[in-house]
Amino acid sequence: MTQIKSQSDTNLSDRLEFVQLDAKAAEQIRSLKPILDRELPHGLDKFYQRLRITPEVRRFFSDDSMMAKAKGGQVGHWRSISTGTFDESYVANVRTIGLTHARIGLEPRWYIGGYALILDHLVRSIVAELWPKGMMRRTQNDAADIGGALASLLKAVLLDMDLAISVYAEAAEDARMKSEGEAQAREREIVAKSVGAGLARVAAKDLTFRLAGDLPEAYSQLQSDFNGALEQLQTALKSVSQSTGGITTGTQEIATAAEELSRRTEQQAASLEETAAALDEITTTVHKTADSAKSAREAVASAKSDAERSGHVVRQAVEAMSKIESSSQQIGQIIGVIDEIAFQTNLLALNAGVEAARANEAGRGFAVIASEVRALAQRSAEAAKSIKDLITTSTAEVSEGVKLVAETGASLERIVVKVGEINLVVNDIASGAQEQATGLQEINAAVNQMDQVTQQNAAMAEEATAASRSLAKESEQLKRLIEQFDVGERAAGAVNGRAAARAVA
Repeated sequence: MTQIKSQSDTNLSDRLEFVQLDAKAAEQIRSLKPILDRELPHGLDKFYQRLRITPEVRRFFSDDSMMAKAKGGQVGHWRSISTGTFDESYVANVRTIGLTHARIGLEPRWYIGGYALILDHLVRSIVAELWPKGMMRRTQNDAADIGGALASLLKAVLLDMDLAISVYAEAAEDARMKSEGEAQAREREIVAKSVGAGLARVAAKDLTFRLAGDLPEAYSQLQSDFNGALEQLQTALKSVSQSTGGITTGTQEIATAAEELSRRTEQQAASLEETAAALDEITTTVHKTADSAKSAREAVASAKSDAERSGHVVRQAVEAMSKIESSSQQIGQIIGVIDEIAFQTNLLALNAGVEAARANEAGRGFAVIASEVRALAQRSAEAAKSIKDLITTSTAEVSEGVKLVAETGASLERIVVKVGEINLVVNDIASGAQEQATGLQEINAAVNQMDQVTQQNAAMAEEATAASRSLAKESEQLKRLIEQFDVGERAAGAVNGRAAARAVA
């Protein structure tokens, strides 16, 4: 309230300052007060006489008493003007006049016309009152005083009209805004009822509802957008409704396929697990075979080495037997020489015996010696013969032994060659077994990895199966929810949905 008062005072002060309605002007207006108080009722009588014959203004007054009341109010207001006192009370009075005119709908032109009629009488009366008469001479000061008083009075009247018309304009604007607000409120009420009814139908899952064409023009775009949105939503839900059947069928098929895939993956995982176990056993066996081949290779290598050493020994034995055979031959030769010596000794002994017989008694001792020598030669010949026979037999046996040792050496040579060949074969077998063991180990690792991957695939297949089943349930739930909406052509939508399902199948 204080803010409004201060603003009014400021506006009044600005107006007074602008039109130069100062203390001097107020004093000039007060100098006219006696004339104004006397002549104002007559001027108002002329105004109301004119008002009675003007239908546009006469309609604002029901009878003469109402006019008299209005006249009394104007007299009181003009007395405020004639005192030259422009304060808060004056502004409040002007505001009441402006609000009254706005309330009854009196246009400013009639208000200004009324002031013109009243001023016409007042100005004429003032000039007639103050203008010099008869022998009185008019001076320049008299004209300036009359002109200044009339100018101040006109300024005050125009200020009064300005304030009243400003209040009228403000009230009219407020009334217009209030009227527009009421109209907008009525429009909003109509729109709220229509849109509310539509939203209620939409909340009831009825998408066939459309706003009628009785909405205010300002809300035609809202009506078009609302109907367009429902149209698009209805079309979209129709498409979704038609597709849910196919989606349900597809998700069921996916779930069945995923379940079958899960079952097959589990079987494959079991088979791979068995294969991995068998490969583990085969790998173990091949490792053992490789170890055995390695041991066999070492044994064959050892046998080859022993055979080579044995061949060397046999060759040495053959050489020794050859030397023995050579020595036996040399012994035979020596025995032949001994046999020849024995023969010659026996012959000498025989000759000595013959000579001893010839010598008779002189050669008896010599005959005994010859006899002993012959006996010794005989024993030597017999011993040489026995030795020769033994040497011959030994030579034959040594020859046979040399032959057998040679054959043994040849056999050992062949054995060494065969053992070498066997060693190569065993080496190849050992290398192959080692390579097979390495390859089987890599295969075993790959199969184990495949087993792990297959186990993971089986788990993922189970998850996919669970997800597919969940998706099928969600699709069925979506279908049930969409079927709750009234999108029109339910039967056609159902047929299209089944057709889509068959197409997907």
